Amino acid sequence: MFPSQFTSAIIAVFTAIIGFYVTTVIEEIRSGSAVIYSVEKKHGEAVLFLKNASRDGALQDLHVGMSCADFSEQRTCFPTPPTEREVSITKFAPVAGEVAAPNSTPLSLEFRATLVAGASIKVTVAANSENSSDLLFVYFPQTKVSSSTNHDITLVDAIIGALQRPSTDEETPVFLRRGSITALFVEYYFSIMALVMIVTSILLLASLGWWTYDSISQAFKPPEKPESEPQKFVVDLSVSGRKPSL
Repeated sequence: MFPSQFTSAIIAVFTAIIGFYVTTVIEEIRSGSAVIYSVEKKHGEAVLFLKNASRDGALQDLHVGMSCADFSEQRTCFPTPPTEREVSITKFAPVAGEVAAPNSTPLSLEFRATLVAGASIKVTVAANSENSSDLLFVYFPQTKVSSSTNHDITLVDAIIGALQRPSTDEETPVFLRRGSITALFVEYYFSIMALVMIVTSILLLASLGWWTYDSISQAFKPPEKPESEPQKFVVDLSVSGRKPSL
């Protein structure tokens, strides 16, 4: 068991590292435009999952899709007959996203999604069982990113907007693969923060309890009797070497 001062120091260092990672990396990602995605083959189907993990940014016409890592005209990614490539869209409550213009071909699937902050969707299409290569997530960079914060424009805002040079650059979302450490922190930000606070509180209470128990046990512990030092005796065994005088 570590002494109480070492335990407190370890807890402080751990909390500081987590706080730095969250306040710098995670908050920087969440304050911009963050998209969590996953592509997988499951039960003969190709599944693409998307979630807007931004703090308050909305994604409009997010042009994405999926394809296979290895495909050809003879070894397509999806079934060739159009009737077997029907696209299924799943929306998740309470915030649902919108999917427009799904286009499925034997080689790829692409569509446009509009996702407000927190919205997620799942797009499913039949996969070609003869093609066992991995799925690839495809992004077409024509996305429009806007803030979902609505407020009345004041005279100052109008003057500042008129003086600023119009920007033609469009913000590119940050894509995070679902299941990675950063994606877990971004997707479950509030849950992880609550868990860290609970764990830290438990460790602090455990350290305080151990320190209290140690202090009480030391206070009621009977004083130890000092050990008596062993007595030392010196015996002179030297023999005089003088001869008796005549």
